[in-house]
Amino acid sequence: MIDFSFDRGIVKKKTQPPPSGEVVEQSETGEGNMEKTPVMKNNNLLDAAKDLRRNMTLQERHLWYDFLRGYPVKIYRQRIINNYIADFYCHAARLVIELDGIQHYEEDSLAYDEERTKVFEKYGIMVLRFSNFEINENFSAVCRMIDKVITERIESLS
Repeated sequence: MIDFSFDRGIVKKKTQPPPSGEVVEQSETGEGNMEKTPVMKNNNLLDAAKDLRRNMTLQERHLWYDFLRGYPVKIYRQRIINNYIADFYCHAARLVIELDGIQHYEEDSLAYDEERTKVFEKYGIMVLRFSNFEINENFSAVCRMIDKVITERIESLS
């Protein structure tokens, strides 16, 4: 996990996934023995993911509409991975991009984020975190970092 957090801004809604309804999506690429690792997807989270897409934070909207949506490699918003919903996911780079609000400094949230990251890493997925403050105050540097990591990961996974 890479954490570039300085400050956290807007509180985001958290969803606790139900235990049932899992399906498997076959991954196309992976790191080393992670190739073809099946990624679990809990279909019970579909409505929550759709709701999160419709109600993105200001920072998520900014990153999506001003950078990720037009990025030359496909990136998904509010993608279900296992029993979690990632803010953004680039399958080609096996990369999750998370934007963290102020609630991520709380002890329970830190443990929850650490647990999520471990689950993602089991699938060979790297987690890249940015604070809302970074999106607001240093957007171009955030975009450059995302581009650099995606490019490097795609090259290393090829």
